[in-house]
Amino acid sequence: MAHMSYQNVDLVNKASSEGRLLKPRGGNVTTDSFVKCVLTDMAQVAMQWPPTEKMKRNHTPARLYTGGWSMIADIEGLTLLPKEILFEGTEEQVNAERAKRARTAKARIVKAWAFLKERGLIKQLYPQSLGKNAGYLLLIGDEDENREVEQWAWDCIEWKGGA
Repeated sequence: MAHMSYQNVDLVNKASSEGRLLKPRGGNVTTDSFVKCVLTDMAQVAMQWPPTEKMKRNHTPARLYTGGWSMIADIEGLTLLPKEILFEGTEEQVNAERAKRARTAKARIVKAWAFLKERGLIKQLYPQSLGKNAGYLLLIGDEDENREVEQWAWDCIEWKGGA
């Protein structure tokens, strides 16, 4: 699912350099590196703006992330198990550790999404439903561009019959 979305990643870096990912931490204010990783992962997977002719023909939204928390967990290796656990643990222990790591990864990513929503860098266009991940629009451009990106996303969603 890799796309040529270097422009999206450039905009994530720009948002970071503008201080939009700063977070108080231990008396200091610093960029939250995990949140930046999450937003970068979303940007790498989402299609870039403006839409190509093929995106227009297929009604493919730009800057819409629909990969769910598990895709980010996989990209970041958050659910991988150390070899010691795999080789020395019983099947029950390995499965329990996998489940624990998945819960932790999901909680961290959901918390990152909440921060990104609060900062106005993502917007949930539609919720998760049975068999379908939520759709998060990346608001990494300027105000006018973000309005255009959102309108295009809604046009695509409506054309395909809704979220």
